[in-house]
Amino acid sequence: MLSGVLVVISVIPYALRTYQGKTKPNITSWTLWTLIGAALLFAITDHTFPNYILPLYMFLGTFIISVPLVRDQLRHKIPLRDWT
Repeated sequence: MLSGVLVVISVIPYALRTYQGKTKPNITSWTLWTLIGAALLFAITDHTFPNYILPLYMFLGTFIISVPLVRDQLRHKIPLRDWT
């Protein structure tokens, strides 16, 4: 429970620094975290709602960030080897 609260709280400074332009999101790491979050959802063996809260938060949170990053790369026709 405490680790989940810390994860949620840790988003606040990152979001503020990104909004201020001090931090630039890395498409590779956000896409990998999205895939890891999806894998965590499939790894749950005891199917109760409390077991899904943190993995679902991790997946949806990173998915919401990685989709616009990927869309921007595709819109500007940036080659895959330059997606860093």
